[in-house]
Amino acid sequence: MKLFYLPILALFINVAQAQTSTVYQEDLIGLQKILQKTPSYKDQMKGEKLDAYNLLFEQLHSDTLQNAFNYCHFYNLAQLFFPIRDNHLSFYQNNNLPNQNNFPRFTGNIDSLKANLATRSLDSLEGIYHYDTAYTVTFFKKTKPNMWA
Repeated sequence: MKLFYLPILALFINVAQAQTSTVYQEDLIGLQKILQKTPSYKDQMKGEKLDAYNLLFEQLHSDTLQNAFNYCHFYNLAQLFFPIRDNHLSFYQNNNLPNQNNFPRFTGNIDSLKANLATRSLDSLEGIYHYDTAYTVTFFKKTKPNMWA
């Protein structure tokens, strides 16, 4: 039953092209209505917790974000999830990275880099991180000058 809400939540992340604070506020209100229907919200948000949650919502609602694709937009929406303890709820943003040219690029041998990073421990920050099929990010310690394009 809880997994039913996941597709609905994903719809709120695909924001329309309008870049006004009304888009943000509409998303915030819509997400709050969805969360209020979840069993976790109904079970947990009572008394002082409900008061604190409503205060959080009012603070977020008073924010006037102008860019609907801004990270702050997503973060503010995600804050509605923080007080609700439910391992079955998830919230993520599908990125349509509009300007990928600003990201640094590795100009060395990719296969060699992958092989080198595969030997790192699981606790290491260095490694290859995937965001589904949208993009891949690699973190590694730069040892040679001029490795970036």
